[in-house]
Amino acid sequence: MTYLPTQTHPISASTLARELAESLLEKTETDWHNGGLELVARLREDVHSSPLSLRVTEAALHADPRQAADSIRRVMAGIDDHRWAGEIAGHLVDAPSVGVLSLGRETLSVLEALCLMTSVQLVVPTRAIARGLGYLRQPLLLGPAEHADTLLLPGVAFDPVALWTYRRWAAAGWAAHDASRVVAPIVHPLLELTPLNRKAFRPPAGVVSMQRPLWP
Repeated sequence: MTYLPTQTHPISASTLARELAESLLEKTETDWHNGGLELVARLREDVHSSPLSLRVTEAALHADPRQAADSIRRVMAGIDDHRWAGEIAGHLVDAPSVGVLSLGRETLSVLEALCLMTSVQLVVPTRAIARGLGYLRQPLLLGPAEHADTLLLPGVAFDPVALWTYRRWAAAGWAAHDASRVVAPIVHPLLELTPLNRKAFRPPAGVVSMQRPLWP
C-alpha cells in the first residue's frame, strides 16, 4: 500500500524548500545566464541551517540552465515522494508501543502510514502531543516517550555516522539507548547531508549532533 498524507501539517521545511525550488526553476527559464549561479551562491549562505533547502540549491549549481532545472525537479520529486514514511512504518508494525516526541511533519507521516497497517500504543510526554495525535485514533499513554519499546527520534539532518536533533530529543534518545530500547531515527531521505552540504550546514540553535542510531 502506498502512503499518502492525510493530515494537513503546518508550514514546514519541505514547504519552504519547494517554494525555493519553484523560484529557482522560474529563474532557469528566464535569465539564468544573467547571475543565476551567483544567486544560488547567495541563497546557500541564507539557507545554511536547512538541509532540504541546501539540497535544492546544490541541485541548482549548474551553469547550464537545463541541467539546473532537471536537477531541481529531481529534488522536488524527492520532497513529494512519501514512500519513505511507509517503509519506516513497515519496520514498526511489530512494536508493542511507540514513543512520540514531536508533532512534526516527518513523525506524523510515519505514524499515519503505521496506522494504515496496525494499531499501536503511543507513549507521549505531554497532553499537547496527545491532543495532536487524537485524529489517529490510537491508544495513548501519557508518560516519558523513551519508556516505549521503540522511540521515534526526529532528526534535523543526518550523514552516514551522525544525526542532528534538538537537545531535548537527543536526551530522550540517549536514555532509550541506555535502557536497551529501540531508537528509530525519523528523517526524510533528503535530510542527508552530502559532503558539499555538510561543509555548508550550520545547525539551528538548540540542535546537537549524536551518533546515528543503527536502525532498522
